[in-house]
Amino acid sequence: MTDALETDDASTPDAPSPDAPSPDAPSRGAVIAVAAVFAVLFGLATLGPVSNLVALPQVYQVYGIGDAVPWALLVAGVVIPPLLYVAGLLLGRGRLLVHRAIVLVVALATTFALGFGLIAWVAALQPALG
Repeated sequence: MTDALETDDASTPDAPSPDAPSPDAPSRGAVIAVAAVFAVLFGLATLGPVSNLVALPQVYQVYGIGDAVPWALLVAGVVIPPLLYVAGLLLGRGRLLVHRAIVLVVALATTFALGFGLIAWVAALQPALG
């Protein structure tokens, strides 16, 4: 009689195996697609700072103020987008796909906000051109 009351937890069909993905987990292809789309967007956000890093010192030389090049701000403008992209990827790990995308959108918005802030700071720090 006690045999009928005993159940084996491993044999119940409702118990998921520890290796099975959760039903909420996004597919690997969708995760890669979202990461690739945001990689392109962050790459576009990096083009402006890279062109500034290449061209601005030459412009400063033409105006005769080559010693006033804000190197730290130019390098920061190039480094910030990849750092925030990686941070967004790391913070989005283990989350639903929509939550990953939201984290990456916030990281992209932060990238642009910091980039525009750096441009304004350079404009405020540079000597008058004329």
